[in-house]
Amino acid sequence: MLKQAFLKLVRGAAPPSAPFEPLTPVERRDHAREPVFREAELTIEGYYTVRAIITDISVGGARIEFATRIDLPSRIVIAEPTHRLKCWARVVWQHEGAAGLEFQEEA
Repeated sequence: MLKQAFLKLVRGAAPPSAPFEPLTPVERRDHAREPVFREAELTIEGYYTVRAIITDISVGGARIEFATRIDLPSRIVIAEPTHRLKCWARVVWQHEGAAGLEFQEEA
């Protein structure tokens, strides 16, 4: 049966009609995000610091952007004085000059 359907497609028969349903993105975050533009400082391996910009923040994490090309380790310290933020964060994803962080309690 699959072979017959394939042959019909190859020979120019119209493909079976199915209603078009656009894919909707699935929100995987646990908390609502707040867009911000705040300067933060990332501490890597306890001594190396990098300046970054927090572009959105929630109770559980943040998206950051930075100008220097750097590969972040899996865990960093992030500090931002306006939100009284200073905590460990797990790097969930990183792409070029941006990264997603998940805030963590100190182990």
